[in-house]
Amino acid sequence: MGTAMQSRLIHLVLETNFNGWLEEVAIPQNYDSRIIAYLAQYPNKLMDFNPDHKELTYCCPRSWEFMHRLITGKEVSNDKVALYAGTITSGVAVEFITFCKLFDNLITIQQILANPDTCTIPSDSSLRWATLTSILSNVTINNFDAVATYADRFTMDFRVFFYRAALAKSPELKSEPAFIKRLLAISKYLD
Repeated sequence: MGTAMQSRLIHLVLETNFNGWLEEVAIPQNYDSRIIAYLAQYPNKLMDFNPDHKELTYCCPRSWEFMHRLITGKEVSNDKVALYAGTITSGVAVEFITFCKLFDNLITIQQILANPDTCTIPSDSSLRWATLTSILSNVTINNFDAVATYADRFTMDFRVFFYRAALAKSPELKSEPAFIKRLLAISKYLD
């Protein structure tokens, strides 16, 4: 672009940010928990645009919205890999399908509520992201303390994600003493 044209335009440099997307888009719009869990583990997959890319598409918030529409309420399966690859690229589609298979083996909210102090914490990082994301859809003011007791047993990166997402999902939690106490305990890790 010539300098004469450059001076006639307003130039903005935008940055995609996973935490902003999570709090402002994914949680308020009830994105499929498998997408949120996958992107929580791999935030660089939210936007992987490269101007020299060879694929017909790339990962960006818009293509993840397409994926949300394609998979919500449905099984993510290998027979749809071409459809997913046409949305989020073939490499990410295969990784995402593999990641989604973890959801069949997750600890349930019922198991957590029955014994939040001793309920198993998954050893695999992918399972930890998937577990916390899946229980977020079941967090209420009434069960928050038990769910938070379980979440507090995770490492700090998982805890920060959990509290951010819980607040975005249920803003009424910010007036709950149990939430305030727990949030204050990790406040130095929030950016």
